[in-house]
Amino acid sequence: MILTRRETFLLLGAAGIQPLLWAAERENSLPVLASAPLLVEFPGLLPQALTPARTRSADGAIVTEYEALGPLKISQRVRQLKEDVWERAVEVLAEREATFCLEWRYHLPDAEAFYSWRGQEKDSVSLLQDGGEPGKAARDTQLFPFAGGVVNGRLIGVVGDSPSFWENRSQQLIDPGSHRISMRTGDGSAMRTVKAIPGDSSDQYRGELDGWQHIRPGQILRFVTWLFVAPVRDLYDVQLAAHRALAQAKGWNDSALTAVLRNPAYLLIRRNLFRNESRYIFISGVTYGWKQWVSDMAMIGLGLQDFEILAEALRGVFWVRIAYEDNAQHYLIISALVQRAGYRPDIALCHRTLDFIRDNEKNGAFVPPRSNRRLLAGKAIWISFTTKMATPQLQTRVFTVGPSWQRANWGFTLAKPKSKKHATLMLTCLITRVDTFPPVPCARKYSVETLFMESR
Repeated sequence: MILTRRETFLLLGAAGIQPLLWAAERENSLPVLASAPLLVEFPGLLPQALTPARTRSADGAIVTEYEALGPLKISQRVRQLKEDVWERAVEVLAEREATFCLEWRYHLPDAEAFYSWRGQEKDSVSLLQDGGEPGKAARDTQLFPFAGGVVNGRLIGVVGDSPSFWENRSQQLIDPGSHRISMRTGDGSAMRTVKAIPGDSSDQYRGELDGWQHIRPGQILRFVTWLFVAPVRDLYDVQLAAHRALAQAKGWNDSALTAVLRNPAYLLIRRNLFRNESRYIFISGVTYGWKQWVSDMAMIGLGLQDFEILAEALRGVFWVRIAYEDNAQHYLIISALVQRAGYRPDIALCHRTLDFIRDNEKNGAFVPPRSNRRLLAGKAIWISFTTKMATPQLQTRVFTVGPSWQRANWGFTLAKPKSKKHATLMLTCLITRVDTFPPVPCARKYSVETLFMESR
């Protein structure tokens, strides 16, 4: 059965958790919402609410074990991380192979406005964290797996984990008419084969994809969401509150700036489902598809400050991507930094990359082949990071993007829109100190071994 408010507060006290002072007076308080029903959906069936079998306190958390549903045994651990941030972590154990979707559903009867990451939602909407699948109609997307409602100037919101840890399957439902918001571990779409990614003609991707979670016998899957409350006045406050809540949950909330810089990097991690070189990659934005640009991987990975994920993303780089634009330089830089952090880069691919740079040197500088072709054709050449940083008047000549694109793909908006790549580099510099990077010297003077030795 579902816990009553009284039972919830008794368990909170037993676990040593202090409810907010206003919790006992409001149905929309975090302690009450944290005990909201958890639903499970199987293909072809309606979602079913789980029935609690046992509830206990353990290590400062409320642990609920649910009655088995089909082949699944499910438990939930609720913890108060901060006064205004609560965590709901769900573990799913399978007795046999199963396909399912979890849903955290919240009823906010007093909410006067509902928000997604992109803005106020007045009509029912379904949102995903990835879009642009070839042959499929465009769908509503948002960088942040977030949904919330505003009650008397206070935002009550739910944030999901990075889609990468949910096998790239994440969905948010907002229904202002019924005053409900939901966080789901998939959109329930059917299995299909994907052979291409938007904007990439390399024919290097192939994989099976659907909108369900899949679990093997004896396997345990873990899904984490966070509930939070914060005072808000407008969309800016809503977005900043979501940023601060996720940053608090992940342990990097020393400032709003750190939250705004690191959260987008964390939310751009994806499972590498279409190739087998690595488990994770970094994508450039929710509209880019599941491919990884080497230069964006470098900047996003350094901004995240997690070398384990960066090393894994580096393993996901393959030659077709390295030989594009100035990616070769970034591949060598990140390989050196990854080795310095104690991980092993692909030395053979590093040798090939350095040879490629040597073969395309012009007066001691690396000029990507694409630039040579465009120059010979009388077209404007591709502009590198170095050129953009050194020549401000050129910074808006390529890849210029507006505030709506920035908000959807980065999670924040620059006061003056600039080139996507320049802005990514500029913002990463603030948090990682780019001046500490090992320099990329004249390729003819150095070997891979020498470059890596000097980077230690």
